[in-house]
Amino acid sequence: MSDDKRTPDQDKPRTRKKAPVGINGKPTGYKNPPAKNTWKKGKPSPNPKGRPKKARNYKSILRELLDSEVAIRDANGSRKIPARRAYLMKILDEALKGGIRQAEILLRIEGDMEDAVLQAEAEQRKKEEADLKQENLDIPDSFLDDYYKKRLRADQNREKKNDKK
Repeated sequence: MSDDKRTPDQDKPRTRKKAPVGINGKPTGYKNPPAKNTWKKGKPSPNPKGRPKKARNYKSILRELLDSEVAIRDANGSRKIPARRAYLMKILDEALKGGIRQAEILLRIEGDMEDAVLQAEAEQRKKEEADLKQENLDIPDSFLDDYYKKRLRADQNREKKNDKK
């Protein structure tokens, strides 16, 4: 039944379309741009400004601000210190005056610092253990050769003694 509905075009075998050919005789199309559109060596770059810089996120902006220097006045006069230090000094000052929120912030920062130190120590211990294991595996071949030669000689001597008996 479906054979009756076929057109003469459908009876022909399917063939692939040939890729369009460019000026230089090479095919053009997907991942093959025409030669006239490609960048020639020695010519000015088609993108003189280059790739755009990565957009700055919140963390990078905050890090930059905390690393910048700020001027403060204290008993020693006016001086410049990193903003990170000034921020911690202000929180400590408010906490000592009885600020509960500032005290909580300080305790949280201290806890994070302790966690970071403990984690670093654990990583260092793992690294040292791995190094020790590697050192134990790195027994010089000369030692092993000598050990096995002595053991072989001892076995041979034992066999000779047993043969004599």
